[in-house]
Amino acid sequence: MVFDFSTTRGNIYVDGEMDGYVRYRLRLVSLYNNKGLENTTLGEFDLGRVNGTSRWTLFSYDFLGTPFEDVANQDVDGYYMAYFEGDSFGLWTELAKYPAKVKTLFTGDYPQQYESSNEDNEQYVYYRS
Repeated sequence: MVFDFSTTRGNIYVDGEMDGYVRYRLRLVSLYNNKGLENTTLGEFDLGRVNGTSRWTLFSYDFLGTPFEDVANQDVDGYYMAYFEGDSFGLWTELAKYPAKVKTLFTGDYPQQYESSNEDNEQYVYYRS
């Protein structure tokens, strides 16, 4: 599953029927450091259920006015575990779990890479005389 967070709103299609809950949320946990988006403890945001059948469910998200509003310009590209959860009467239930990749518009400058003086990887050769 790939999440393209280059805009602040979008749709997510999920395999399976996810119906009967009052609220839904997506929780993204990094596979690198077990933290959520923007290095928070939990990278979770609300989803709105738009439509669905017995085979798929369509959710929408909107980051405007949330702490994730600027996520499109952050360096959060990477691999995450995506947990889709449903809330009924204050108890969150895990509905599905998928490995996911997050893509954003981040184009910041990275530190210059170190280049050794032996970039051609020439090895020393010793001969016995």
